[in-house]
Amino acid sequence: MRYAQQLRRSWRVSATLDERVAFALLVAVIGGGMGLVAVGFRVMLRAANELFFGRFHGLNLTATLFDHPEVALVPAAGGLLVGLYFQYVVRRPPGHGVSEVMVALETRGSRLPWITSVHTAIASSVTIGSGGSAGPEGPIIQIGAALASGAGQMFRISAVRLRLLVACGAGAGLAGMYHAPLTGAAFAAEVLLEELEPRSFSLLALATVSASAVAGQFAVERPVPVPPLPQSPWQAVPLNLVLGLLAAPLGVLLIVLVHGFGNRVEHTRGPRWLKPAIGGLVVGLIGLGLPRVLGSSENSIGDVLGGRLDVWLLLALPFAKVVATSITLGSGATGGVFTPSLFTGAAFGGAFGLIAHNVWGDAGPSSAYALVGMGTVVAATVNAPLTAVLLVCEFTSNFTLLPEVVAAVAASVIVARQLQADSIYTLPLHHLGIDRALMRRNPLAGILVRDRLTTDWPTLRPDATLAAAVALAHKTGKTCLPVVREDGLFEGVLNIGALALEAQGAGVDEDDTRRPVRELITKDVPVVSPDATLHDVALLVGSADFFHTIIPVVSREDGRYQGVLERVVILRSYSAVSRLQRLRGRRPEPGRRSVATS
Repeated sequence: MRYAQQLRRSWRVSATLDERVAFALLVAVIGGGMGLVAVGFRVMLRAANELFFGRFHGLNLTATLFDHPEVALVPAAGGLLVGLYFQYVVRRPPGHGVSEVMVALETRGSRLPWITSVHTAIASSVTIGSGGSAGPEGPIIQIGAALASGAGQMFRISAVRLRLLVACGAGAGLAGMYHAPLTGAAFAAEVLLEELEPRSFSLLALATVSASAVAGQFAVERPVPVPPLPQSPWQAVPLNLVLGLLAAPLGVLLIVLVHGFGNRVEHTRGPRWLKPAIGGLVVGLIGLGLPRVLGSSENSIGDVLGGRLDVWLLLALPFAKVVATSITLGSGATGGVFTPSLFTGAAFGGAFGLIAHNVWGDAGPSSAYALVGMGTVVAATVNAPLTAVLLVCEFTSNFTLLPEVVAAVAASVIVARQLQADSIYTLPLHHLGIDRALMRRNPLAGILVRDRLTTDWPTLRPDATLAAAVALAHKTGKTCLPVVREDGLFEGVLNIGALALEAQGAGVDEDDTRRPVRELITKDVPVVSPDATLHDVALLVGSADFFHTIIPVVSREDGRYQGVLERVVILRSYSAVSRLQRLRGRRPEPGRRSVATS
């Protein structure tokens, strides 16, 4: 007997080890695959740019383009194509990129349809290739997350692993795009998972290193060339601290304008498919005066770092880029904010460096301040200080600027979060009522009522008799019956069990059984909407004087009955998600499946 128990235990350990190795292999394959996808996406961006701007060979981006006014129509044409694509092909409005991934991680069990990656790649290539002010990192993160989610669902892995695999795919996409594996791993951990657990980070690093290694075989050049930087004096640390304080409002301005303009455009009358074209036209007009704001501006970052721009242009470009990016994304086109943030920070930091050098000759080169500025605006915008620090260091291929970067990024994040509590990625979640911190404290906060309601619960019409209600209760075994009108409007609840207790002391004659249930129902009952969370339901139930074994689910818009939420479902959901959270916390044996995988 003892030998058999030891044999079973050793078999479980062996099976667990095999599953861990298999999952690590899947992570590496996803990472390597995303390296190829990142290279392919860059090819798509170049092809789109050649398609839209091929006839304008020789354009001088260092000067204005007023002698080529037709250039303003190119982003408008790209916006029109994107609008028509979402209207007639995708048939839904564009999402929020990285925020969509975060919503899936928190409320949809990390499930993303793989077709999302196709739509994102096409629409983003057209937007950026036609001169729309956006970056490729948001789309590649969403593409990686969608493909990883599809692979995880295909292999039927547990919810805990699927969440991690989606983060691995997203981080690998970013690493493959920028050849920055540490940045990709840090972004996935810091922004998507909001945790730096060692074993998770190891798998994230495996995915991002694989992606960067594969992408490097096909595109070894860096997206942003960085000149050699001399050692900065110690006085540069406090100067960069000041830079971080001044750059933080720029990141906050980008957050406010992108979402504010998007909300304004969404509530503006007019064809949805036309709005990206109008936004593209405005961006094109801005580009006539400041052509460096067109597209992702990666090449212009190299010019800033190379010190080839004067101080007045460097002061104008950050604000122009923020406005152009807000118009592009707010009007309904697709793209990321990472690269626009890099360019905004680089230009602002370069201007700061030139001014500081003119005031004090030993302040150091302006290119160093431009590089640090990149990190400050990125950190303020996405609320990811570790990601920003690693990004700057990986771009320079050395850590000589580490003290300056850390000081500037820390100052920027502190000021930015005082001015705006949400990052550019979490603000859409806030508008959707998704509180990630609350979801970690209360397991029920991440479960929607619509995902747990019962739609086939027996119902009654208001004119049904009590005898018919009793017969239905005997037939179905349900003593609490919602009463719903023919037009679907909810009337109340008939509690046959409570009526039976009241009738014990008094006789029930034949006339009582013929009474319509509308005279016997309880109308003042707690109801919830389908988009409420089980956390909201628990608060509602806790404040109610009395509630039945069911809670009617009624649409907030038209008051129509949708189904019921059983009290036992709340308890089961709490137990299941609590167990899932414990599994995340202690990193269970991979062979043990979560009960909350659906």
